[in-house]
Amino acid sequence: MQQGPLRGRPYGGVMTLISRHFSTVARVICATDRYVVVVVGMMLIINTYLPCSGSDDRLDLCEEILDNLSLAISDYPNHQVIVGGDLNVDLDSCCSVSMLINNFVVDNKLTRCDLINHDVRLSTYYNEPLGHSSNIDYILVGNIDHVLGYSVLDPNVNLSDHRPIMVCYHCSDLNLRVTDNGSDNANSSSTRCIPQLRWDHANLDLYRNTTDVLLRPLFDYVQRIELYPSVSADMINDVYDYLINILRQASDIV
Repeated sequence: MQQGPLRGRPYGGVMTLISRHFSTVARVICATDRYVVVVVGMMLIINTYLPCSGSDDRLDLCEEILDNLSLAISDYPNHQVIVGGDLNVDLDSCCSVSMLINNFVVDNKLTRCDLINHDVRLSTYYNEPLGHSSNIDYILVGNIDHVLGYSVLDPNVNLSDHRPIMVCYHCSDLNLRVTDNGSDNANSSSTRCIPQLRWDHANLDLYRNTTDVLLRPLFDYVQRIELYPSVSADMINDVYDYLINILRQASDIV
């Protein structure tokens, strides 16, 4: 038996985590060491990890994986498709693996999220000691109009040589099952739920841009009242309430 804390992380493999809130409408379609396919309501979510350069029979393995993923997509023609993961190749490069994946993207009518956000300048893979960086992690979607935002994150604490990538996607209908009293399972009236903001899961670029726009009128107002002979408590309370509402509105968006 292992004694003491485990350190490090396992090599390879994929994992998909789904909130308990969606447990009644989520099911696993297939799970292997290279890809996991799950359905959440009317969404088909695929998490994949393709072989890296130097792997034995890399091209054959990639072709087999992509064929299986294409079959899974074809089995759910009415679902919104999201494919994400470490593809281990730059899709803008010219090689047999990138051509194979780009054909998969075209055949399944998918779109790369990184192409819709030209403000993203961070690479998804970086090795600081060696000075290496590249873009080998991607999110592909079937309906680009449902993408609310895409970002490459750069958290202060990151034990991986890959930066997390995130997409905000609009889900119109998940067909959530309700309890007998008509309330959602995750929102039981018997328990007071205080939301906790997960900034490591948020689109920080979108949050910054949103607050920048919404706070400008407040900034102008504060500059004006600074010129007043006196500032009342009501004016200070108004500024405070306005600021809190803006921050709440921006956090709801991201």
